Amino acid sequence: MTRIKKEPEERRNELIEIAEALFIEKGYDYATIEEIIKRAEIAKGTFYYYFKSKSNILDAVLDQYIEEVDEFMKDIAVKEGMGAVEKMLEVFTFFREYRNNKSTFINYIHQERNAHIHVKVEKKFVPVFVYPFAKIVRQGVQQGLFNTKYPTEAALAILVSSIQFGNTHGSYVDLRDKKRKSEAALDIMERILGADPGLFLNSYRGVKK
Repeated sequence: MTRIKKEPEERRNELIEIAEALFIEKGYDYATIEEIIKRAEIAKGTFYYYFKSKSNILDAVLDQYIEEVDEFMKDIAVKEGMGAVEKMLEVFTFFREYRNNKSTFINYIHQERNAHIHVKVEKKFVPVFVYPFAKIVRQGVQQGLFNTKYPTEAALAILVSSIQFGNTHGSYVDLRDKKRKSEAALDIMERILGADPGLFLNSYRGVKK
């Protein structure tokens, strides 16, 4: 059978896509390099030209997710003509839609058996989120909307609380009321940032103060 020649970047992305599908389908531990090679219809040497190991291609799958987040966070943090509160609401809208679009793999990552993968994601994700978000916090302080001396620590605290509120797999408390959960998350964010009560909730509802 004649193999179809592809550009290096196209071939690499194809392998990442196949690996992601296999990890979801069979689990990372049970998916094999041989299966990736078979589905891609390539020689073994071609796989090892792009990736050294199964762990290496897993990192590539995760990096694609992180790169999307990184690009968005960097752009929103410096976007002109937008206030800090508006930016923060854009951030949470982005992550809500992102979670919906990537729900299959995100749910896979959060499974208890994949704790080692979850740790990999957190290690990559935290700095990508925290530093741009801290920049938005500083903007809010300059606007007189927030009152905190610790923008980076505040950003980290908001991230941790948001993960717990959004995590449907690792939470030990029943928080299925989505409306209440969203309002509670905004209330907690206001307290962390030293913002006026209702600032985020009113903006979230489209109410002008």
